[in-house]
Amino acid sequence: LGVEIVAVGTDDLEATRRLRSQDESISFPMPLLADPTLEVFRRYRCHDDFEGQPLHGTFLIDPEGNVRFRRISADPF
Repeated sequence: LGVEIVAVGTDDLEATRRLRSQDESISFPMPLLADPTLEVFRRYRCHDDFEGQPLHGTFLIDPEGNVRFRRISADPF
């Protein structure tokens, strides 16, 4: 069973690129997705419409695209 981890952030593409390259001692073993419009956050219901801000979310999605586990919170992890 293959596992892929992707991190989604609110920074724009250029800021995400700078983050990856700013310090060689820090490595990101997963792809980073730039989502400054919060489209992905809203699609996965990781957005607080009342506060107008993104939430933290962790998802386990199977190879067929089914969400098997989700945790959404205002607090990380």
